[in-house]
Amino acid sequence: MFLTVHATSGIIIGQYFTNPIVAFIMGYLSHFVLDIIPHGDDKLFIHYLWPKRLKALITTAAIDSVLAIVWLILIFVHTDTIYSTAILTAIIGTVLPDFLLGLYQVKKIKVIKWNYDLSILAHSFLKEKRPSIFWGFFIQIIFFIALIIYLL
Repeated sequence: MFLTVHATSGIIIGQYFTNPIVAFIMGYLSHFVLDIIPHGDDKLFIHYLWPKRLKALITTAAIDSVLAIVWLILIFVHTDTIYSTAILTAIIGTVLPDFLLGLYQVKKIKVIKWNYDLSILAHSFLKEKRPSIFWGFFIQIIFFIALIIYLL
């Protein structure tokens, strides 16, 4: 899922779980629950060889990160959503798995391989239900809108 979807769920989680540690843990776990939902981005750069694939992944992650940050700023500036430590830690928890995944893919750091394995498990949990990239993005947009409606 896009980081905007994960971060939006982090806001909701941080509002519900006011203890920052619990909010972080619940945010982290929610990432994998959302990734179980087929969302089409697993096929995004599948045909690229590694150097070109790495560049495409980094570019996509950078754009996704900037959009998520802009989205969060808009939420906190233009709504009555109250910023809190629990919301911040929940947001960090929701986006951290993707950053650890990318770090593992690039550096192969053994102590974070479990995060990579969990991510692969979540993404392949419903492997027979993988949508096309178009339908996957559509599914993500629907979830994003649903989270916005719930949030507001």
